Amino acid sequence: MGRYPKIIRVDQGSEFISRDLDFWAYQKNVVLDFSRPGMPTGNAFIESFNGKFPSRVPERPLVHEP
Repeated sequence: MGRYPKIIRVDQGSEFISRDLDFWAYQKNVVLDFSRPGMPTGNAFIESFNGKFPSRVPERPLVHEP
């Protein structure tokens, strides 16, 4: 069994508010820490990361469970 982070900080983007992600996090005892809506400066690191991530990673599922 793999190890999972205790907390994942996410913004309010549609890719991070799905029931599937919420259910996965609940099952793995992972807390989803949402940034405040309309406050991108509240988490500038994540906003910068989200802007660069799609161009650097091939399109495939981020979470894979056998």
